Amino acid sequence: MIIYTSKTCGKCPTVKKFLKLKNIPFEERDTANQEYLEEATKYGNILPVVVQGDRYVLGGNLSGIMELV
Repeated sequence: MIIYTSKTCGKCPTVKKFLKLKNIPFEERDTANQEYLEEATKYGNILPVVVQGDRYVLGGNLSGIMELV
């Protein structure tokens, strides 16, 4: 699972904490890195973007994230 984040994203810390509490491994990609920003914008312009395979969830939709697991 990949989570695209930024330092100014209000929901990003909540989503990361949720994934950790559920023991769901993830790779964080900070969109301050131009390459990661370009990847994230393929899915939309709302952070965080949580990607699992070919499926993704935008924003802090925790129930949607659980459907990716």
